[in-house]
Amino acid sequence: MLVPNGMLTFSPVELGVTGQFAYEGQSNYTPGGPMQPTEARLKTRRLLLSGFCGLGELDALRAWVGAGLGANRYLVTDYIQRFPNPDDPAGPLRRGTNGEVPYTSLPPTSGHAFAWMLAAGLTVPLGGDALLDFGYRYTDAGPVGTAVGDIEVVRYNEDGSRRLLLITINPTIADLRQHALTTTFHWLP
Repeated sequence: MLVPNGMLTFSPVELGVTGQFAYEGQSNYTPGGPMQPTEARLKTRRLLLSGFCGLGELDALRAWVGAGLGANRYLVTDYIQRFPNPDDPAGPLRRGTNGEVPYTSLPPTSGHAFAWMLAAGLTVPLGGDALLDFGYRYTDAGPVGTAVGDIEVVRYNEDGSRRLLLITINPTIADLRQHALTTTFHWLP
């Protein structure tokens, strides 16, 4: 950020699009066995109005801070838990006739939340009209979560036939917080 000392400047509206997060982990269903792969996808978009202020110079380095307020929009998709190797292969988590794995999945959900960010960094003049920013940014994109709705619980009967259960659940909510280190090249002719 090229910000004169002590001056507050506002950037135009800042649109941030975060690449898709892919979550892969393990469930903790007691009879599910040692391997219970779980995965989900999360996409977010932020719109922030940000301001930056120069703090002063140390030799040629220019320190700055920034803050922003706005909104975050999210989409959670492809949430699924699989149970390929249950503790009791003939029990309630048995496979289907053709080896189908029992699973539980959630419907896609989206929402929006208040978002804010804080930033700090240093600008290094490279000579001529070129500058290089090194910064740190903390963004609180607000809560994200699953929707109230029916989850699909797919199990297989003793004869191998598929059994689908739809179970209504309440939302599960978590805060989305991001830490970022940034490097930006500026050329100001």
